[in-house]
Amino acid sequence: MWTVLRAGWAGVKNGMLLRLAEELFDVFVTGDKNIPYQQNLRRSTLGIVVLRTGGTRFPDIQPYLEQIRDAIAVVAPGELVFVPPEQ
Repeated sequence: MWTVLRAGWAGVKNGMLLRLAEELFDVFVTGDKNIPYQQNLRRSTLGIVVLRTGGTRFPDIQPYLEQIRDAIAVVAPGELVFVPPEQ
């Protein structure tokens, strides 16, 4: 697993961040709930998993790990999946 910090991309804006991620990854997991409204994701080669977990620290996401794993396994390029799913 890579984080923005680990990749050296801290401070990079979302558009550029997604372009950088497209070069290396198939799926992008984010806690930014606004990303679907700020970026044209349909053109992306990334599948996007948006965490609606209250935070991105391990205690916040731990109860959702199975759902996150499942979302990563099924999300298609240009597709957006929310974890937990939208009600």
